[in-house]
Amino acid sequence: MTIEKKGGIIVIIGGILTLISVLLPTTYIRWEYSGLDMDIYYWMWGFTYAQGTEDSISESKFAIEFYGCICAIGIIIASIIAILKGNTIRKGNSGGTLAFFMAIIAILTMISWIFAVELYYSASIVIFGEQLRLNFWDFFEFYIGVYTLFIGANLIIIGALIKMKID
Repeated sequence: MTIEKKGGIIVIIGGILTLISVLLPTTYIRWEYSGLDMDIYYWMWGFTYAQGTEDSISESKFAIEFYGCICAIGIIIASIIAILKGNTIRKGNSGGTLAFFMAIIAILTMISWIFAVELYYSASIVIFGEQLRLNFWDFFEFYIGVYTLFIGANLIIIGALIKMKID
């Protein structure tokens, strides 16, 4: 197997991981308060699952949900194009540059969603005359969906760079 075919396979694997990342929770919080232990998982497109004393499923606010859906669709499109280009790279054709840019688009889309969530859920309150800023990322942590996207996108970039180096 040539290095070019290996590059194409790396792009395909990265594209599949990036595609799967949309289906995984992106944020997580473990909440322990007064004997109430809950794990809350939040997906990019607004789905929320709380596991604890009483399991519950809910949806979030419409505006951030809508933006999350747009970001998820952008990641899905970028992933599919990267997978298709990975297949053409594996067959010996060109496509490294487009796969590279699809990975960059997927990363930038996830970063824009991270900033949008921070802006949407941040609050500023006044307690005893002092202003206190509450940030979403002070409470929630990145979860497997974010990590999977960045790993997949980096694999796409590595495979695309291998192809571009050969060309």
